[in-house]
Amino acid sequence: MKLAASEDITTMDVVKIQAQVLLPLARALREEIGEQRTRELLRAAIEEASRERIRDQAEHLEGSPLEKFQAMMDRSARDNGPQLEMEVREMTPELLRFDVKSCKYAELFQALGETEIGAMLLCDGDAYVAEVAGPAVEFSRSQTLMQGASHCDFCYRIDRGR
Repeated sequence: MKLAASEDITTMDVVKIQAQVLLPLARALREEIGEQRTRELLRAAIEEASRERIRDQAEHLEGSPLEKFQAMMDRSARDNGPQLEMEVREMTPELLRFDVKSCKYAELFQALGETEIGAMLLCDGDAYVAEVAGPAVEFSRSQTLMQGASHCDFCYRIDRGR
């Protein structure tokens, strides 16, 4: 059984459950094997799990890779909407550029003093969702609230011919 957001459990609920398990584990690992090795292990494990979860979600969607990407973006906006304050800067068929001005997830991990793990769990997944579309979508972001910036600056460039 995989833990996922649903009508009964929100994405924030899932994130809080993950944090309750990961943070004590991370603290214990830091004491045993050090900060650097803990970071490497967590990054590899979380990245693998996130990519697998996203690939699994995409496999259950109909359509081309680009249509699956769009469906996942729509689902993400719906599921995460209550946690984010966003401002669309530009939206054309070839470009989606928006800023996240406030993020309850970043606030949670900042309060816990664990923004690096928060970034691994949440922020890094934005790039993995773009991978669903293959070469048709290029994702970039230069900063995040989780890292202490004033906002997250998302940019998805879409080449429908790829």
